[in-house]
Amino acid sequence: MSRILVLEENANLALGVRRLLELEGHEVVLARDAAAVQARLRAAPPELVILDDALPAARRLLRALRSGRLGRGGAPRVPVLVLGALRPELAGEDDDLAAADGYMLKPFGREELAAGVAALLSPAGASPPARSARRPPRGRGKARRRPSGSPPGA
Repeated sequence: MSRILVLEENANLALGVRRLLELEGHEVVLARDAAAVQARLRAAPPELVILDDALPAARRLLRALRSGRLGRGGAPRVPVLVLGALRPELAGEDDDLAAADGYMLKPFGREELAAGVAALLSPAGASPPARSARRPPRGRGKARRRPSGSPPGA
């Protein structure tokens, strides 16, 4: 399916994310630090980047991705999903995090991760996969694609 690059501070969570996404058919590469992410982005850009908002390097990477300083020339814009502990409405007020295409509140379940990744990988204008109508358990969030050019929190 898709190649996904993950930078997550918690090694156990990173391994869990990799396992879950591989079960969904994705190729997942775990990066140990910002330098590894930068090298991978320049060598073979993934279709999606997942970053941990607890890492200061993640915010720098997100700014660099959005400014065009990373990746190969002419490469398409890579969607970014941020995993974090901020409530989504607060994350939308953070200038760095607002540049992300999606935000997922930790902890999250397999279904939330799979749906969030599918939504961000879907072609523009395509509907994300159907989800159950039930609300996620308390403390869990979901990623959602923000339309291009829309203000944070929209």
